[in-house]
Amino acid sequence: MKTNKRILIIDDEPDLVYLLETQLQMDGYQTVSASDGEEGLRIARKTCPSLIILDLNLPKLAGLEVCRAIREDCDALFDRTSFSFTPIIMLTANRGEADRIIGNVLGADEYFTKPFRPEIFLSKVRELCEEGRS
Repeated sequence: MKTNKRILIIDDEPDLVYLLETQLQMDGYQTVSASDGEEGLRIARKTCPSLIILDLNLPKLAGLEVCRAIREDCDALFDRTSFSFTPIIMLTANRGEADRIIGNVLGADEYFTKPFRPEIFLSKVRELCEEGRS
C-alpha cells in the first residue's frame, strides 16, 4: 500500500510508539509522534494529520482533553472539513467502560485497549484512513 497519509501518534511509551511507527511505515504511512498531550495537540494543529492515535494517560494534557480540543476548538482555527473530523483512535491501558463511553462522547472513532492485536488495529487504521474523512 502506497499512501501519503500522515498519522500522528500521541503516546508517552517509547517502545509502543516505535512499534506503531515501524508497522505503519511498513504499511506505507508517514508518521509523526508526540510524547505528551500539549505537544501532540500542537503537532495536530500544525500538520492536520489523516488520523490520530491517542493515549488517554498522557503528561501535561490528558488524552481526553486533547480529543475534546480537537473536536471543539478547531472551528476557529481551521476549515472544519479538514481538521475537526480527523479520525481518532484511542489506544490506552484504561479498560473501564466509563473511559470508553467518555471517549466516544468526546468524538473518538475507535477505542483499543493495550495489549491489542496489531492486525486488527492496522485494519482499523486502514479503514479510517480510506474513508476520506481526513
